[in-house]
Amino acid sequence: MRCSIRPCEITRAFYIGRTFRLLGLMIESGVPLLEGLKLTRNSVRNILYKKLFDDLEESILNGRGLAASLITAGFVPAVAAEMVLTAERTGTLGMVTELMGEHYEEEGESKLRELATLLEPLIIVVMGVIVATIVMSVMLPMFDIATMAK
Repeated sequence: MRCSIRPCEITRAFYIGRTFRLLGLMIESGVPLLEGLKLTRNSVRNILYKKLFDDLEESILNGRGLAASLITAGFVPAVAAEMVLTAERTGTLGMVTELMGEHYEEEGESKLRELATLLEPLIIVVMGVIVATIVMSVMLPMFDIATMAK
């Protein structure tokens, strides 16, 4: 059985989900887009995402929109960038980014559950080895004492 989930995919899904949901909530609450981008950038610790939000802010200031920078970022799914492009054109950016954030967070949680399910047998085997080692370290000296007593 081979694991098809990589930890970086889980992390990416969580980061994209949280940043998009946060940005969408701020836009829906009436926070201006540039201010929302700055606040979202300040809320993340990952250097790649800070750079992404710097690029998004620069893109907005130059009149290109969010989708242009999202498409060029290699770690943002192309589907997400296309949805942002459509949302910008239709004027539903806040709602769409919030929904995308929720979607990617759910995707990250499901991948994490799947990874945990795949790791459970390995954890059980490792725990069995540890318990067997402890039992053997206690029982072997007792057998040696019993054989010497005869």
